[in-house]
Amino acid sequence: MKNINGYVLFELPTIDFSSDSKFEKTLMQRIYVLRCSIVRYNPDFEENKAVSFLRTAEYLRNLEKEKNMIYEVTRTIIIESSC
Repeated sequence: MKNINGYVLFELPTIDFSSDSKFEKTLMQRIYVLRCSIVRYNPDFEENKAVSFLRTAEYLRNLEKEKNMIYEVTRTIIIESSC
């Protein structure tokens, strides 16, 4: 955990590929933390669950990578569930 200009930065949970159940659980946790970070300005939200993304080039690149990962996960779920 870092503190940069008043923003507390948490690490996103690592995805565990050691088993299907651990993969699903850690992937869901990662997506949830990212989602919470995007909507963390909601006054009803617990800030300790969020990862603060600063508007720096590095953080915006990381956010883009996470967005792409979520897109692929949801796309795969939709395709697999429609068969």
